[in-house]
Amino acid sequence: MIISIGISIIFLVLVQCLPRVINWIVLGVSVLVILGLSICVYLYYANSSGRILVGVLLTLLFILILLSLIRNRKAITLNGVFLESAAEMFRSGGKWATIFYIPLFIAFLTAFIMIVIYEFRSYWTGGNLEFDTTKSVFWEFNSPGSVVLSVFLIIQTVWGLSFLK
Repeated sequence: MIISIGISIIFLVLVQCLPRVINWIVLGVSVLVILGLSICVYLYYANSSGRILVGVLLTLLFILILLSLIRNRKAITLNGVFLESAAEMFRSGGKWATIFYIPLFIAFLTAFIMIVIYEFRSYWTGGNLEFDTTKSVFWEFNSPGSVVLSVFLIIQTVWGLSFLK
């Protein structure tokens, strides 16, 4: 999470410094990450049955995104013009204090995600502990209450993310 905060701050600076090309940089890096992930899945040493399926799906996703980038290259360039206009308006407004709203939003989002993670963790670690060697070699939590509470937590998460949006 700390790495994603750092990447978000770097992205914030890059949007202000290179607004026309940041669209292409982000999309290019995204396509390369998906390609690298698909190559890693193919070269993974384990012999699991789902490995090939995941690799094929990632390869298809790579091809689909690459073709859509080629097809929509004019729109991506136009988005860069709009982003440059927004960055210029932000810089010329004389309100440099507004640049702190974005890290503040990132901090609130990080805190919200941490709260949700700890709530899920507390729900799923509560209940009756059972150990049956005929079923599993692990301890298991058997409680229907955690499923019900998790449904409520999913609703809370969707509501909280829409509020932060």
